[in-house]
Amino acid sequence: DTSNSNIRQIFNSQPVEMDYEITAISNPDENNKIIGFLEDDSEVRINVRVDLPVHGRASNFIATSDFDLDIGDDNLKSLEVKWISENNLPVGMDAQVYFYDNEENIIDSLFYGESLVIDPAAVDLNDQVIETAENLRFENLTGARLDRMRMADKGQISLKISTYEAGSRSVRILKDQDITIKIGAIIETE
Repeated sequence: DTSNSNIRQIFNSQPVEMDYEITAISNPDENNKIIGFLEDDSEVRINVRVDLPVHGRASNFIATSDFDLDIGDDNLKSLEVKWISENNLPVGMDAQVYFYDNEENIIDSLFYGESLVIDPAAVDLNDQVIETAENLRFENLTGARLDRMRMADKGQISLKISTYEAGSRSVRILKDQDITIKIGAIIETE
């Protein structure tokens, strides 16, 4: 939880790179027959791929991401959003998109009534994914809801994340697991 972990800060900081230190030994076999040289402008480049396997459980872990928004088209009559997700992770999510005005007040949300539930992939007793979870949802925005979205200048995606079996079970998240999300829209204008 938040009292014993800094993982929330790590995820919310959205890291894009990692710094690390490498120690190298030139000619570790001390073979005098190898001729080489190093000058003050020489470089060594090393590309490293790091996989950090995750094993643990989470229950209602919150992650958010803000984005700018401008839907100001007065000719827009309706907007139907289609969400398709194929989840190959043993982690489920309740997703909601909130819309804010310029004073940072919530003026509406994308998924009306209840958040979008993205089911976790089912796993066996060895934490291997055995079935991908697929979700499909449509959301229609018309009238007053569409007018409120036009007033929004900022949005926020909020995810409430739990591992398989409602966070009661520890699972492994592996590098070959992923989630595919497709979002489409049908726009009707006047």
